Amino acid sequence: MVFKLVVVVVIILQHVLSKNADFSSNKTLTTIAFGSCNKHDREQPLWKSIIQQNPDIWIWLGDVVYADTRIVPFIWMASTLDSMKEKFDLQRQRIEYKAFLDTGVPVIGVWDDHDYGLDGGGKKVRLESAKGFIHLIPMGQEIKL
Repeated sequence: MVFKLVVVVVIILQHVLSKNADFSSNKTLTTIAFGSCNKHDREQPLWKSIIQQNPDIWIWLGDVVYADTRIVPFIWMASTLDSMKEKFDLQRQRIEYKAFLDTGVPVIGVWDDHDYGLDGGGKKVRLESAKGFIHLIPMGQEIKL
C-alpha cells in the first residue's frame, strides 16, 4: 500500500510538472477523488455522484478493469492482449465514465495486477497492457513505454 501511495504522489507530481501543466493557474487541489476495483462490465452509478462532488482531479488506484479472464469462480487465467484491449475499450465507452470524462476533470492513476491481465503477469504483459490503460487516462501528455 505504501508503494502505491508513493507511485500516486509521483504521478501527481509528474502531472503537475509536465510540459502541459498550466503554471499560470494558482488553483489549489481541494477535492481529490480516487477509486479502484472497478467492474468494467457492470453498471457504474457512482460516476454521477463523483461528478456532483466536482473533484479537482481523479486518481485511479488500480484494477480499473479486470483484464484477466475467469474460468470458474476463483480461478482466473491471463487474457490475450486483444481481450485486455477490449475490456479497456468497454470501460472507455461506458456512458457513465464518458459523462465523467466530459467534465474535464484531470484523470491520472496507476495500474496493477488485474489491469495487466493476471496477478504477477510479467513485464511484457504489463507493458503491453499499459497501452490500453493509458487510453483511459486522458492526461494530455505523451507517455512513452
